[in-house]
Amino acid sequence: MEINLSPTFYPHLRPHLERELVDPANEFMCRSSKVVRKRLVRAGFLMEKPGVPSVEDESRLDALGDALEIIHAASLIIDDIQDGSHTRRGKESVHVLIGTSKAINVGNWLYFQGLERVEDLGLDDQTTLCLLRLFRRALAEGHAGQALDLGIPISEAERKIVPDICAASTRLKSGSLAGLAFAGGAILAGAKEYNTAFKTGESVGILLQSLDDLKNLKFDNDVPEKQFEDLRNQRPGLIWAAAASHERRECWDSLLAAIPDHQKINAWLKEFKIIERERERIDLRLRFLNGRLKGQKEIEEIFNLLVDAYEKL
Repeated sequence: MEINLSPTFYPHLRPHLERELVDPANEFMCRSSKVVRKRLVRAGFLMEKPGVPSVEDESRLDALGDALEIIHAASLIIDDIQDGSHTRRGKESVHVLIGTSKAINVGNWLYFQGLERVEDLGLDDQTTLCLLRLFRRALAEGHAGQALDLGIPISEAERKIVPDICAASTRLKSGSLAGLAFAGGAILAGAKEYNTAFKTGESVGILLQSLDDLKNLKFDNDVPEKQFEDLRNQRPGLIWAAAASHERRECWDSLLAAIPDHQKINAWLKEFKIIERERERIDLRLRFLNGRLKGQKEIEEIFNLLVDAYEKL
């Protein structure tokens, strides 16, 4: 997909606006991506309206999918700044390339570009308003999740509420956007009630984040700095929740004592069987989603994508 300025928007300043907004946005959008949220839009549509979409439906599915990918890209650009991450999708993060202030502006601008795509779908006013309200809900929830993520170091939170903090952060940040994609597709298909679709998409988003949290434990030659990043930064996530809820109370203190030493963290993971325990929980979630996402080719592709990511851990 390509981001463009309206031809009538300050045409005499176009070179400047393209350099500061369009070019860095398109450079990021062209990077390799699995476009999961775009696939979820189609999955939500087909769950509500099985069969082959019409030419008009295909066009709208593509446009709404692009809107979701743009929103997701915006969140990643801002997230990299807040996390101090230097790489994203195999290249330097946007703020590393163009500077923090400019990257914040590009990321925020892309949020509005995504919303504009919704208004350009050519739907009736009621459906457009429904979609825009859903987008507003997901964006508001995503920022609330980021507030939990950026709050006090998770080790300083009351231990008994750590699992709740981690679960809420994951649902609000990752689950809401995936829920928006799935429900948005259902709305395009004519659904009058979309809460079930939202919950299904939300489950996919939560599972994706769980897989990413486990992936964070592995060493990757391409991005070695990513290993244990969430533990070092003390951000809410799967592993912190596992430590806080472990039946062996010393698990929590042992984790705190291990950070930031990679050798000690690996020893901690092995002693308390963290990866094995979390994989069992992910198995249950995968089986649950398998029952919901089977039946259509595009839906099965999403499920297979999850399984593939899981098996590579």
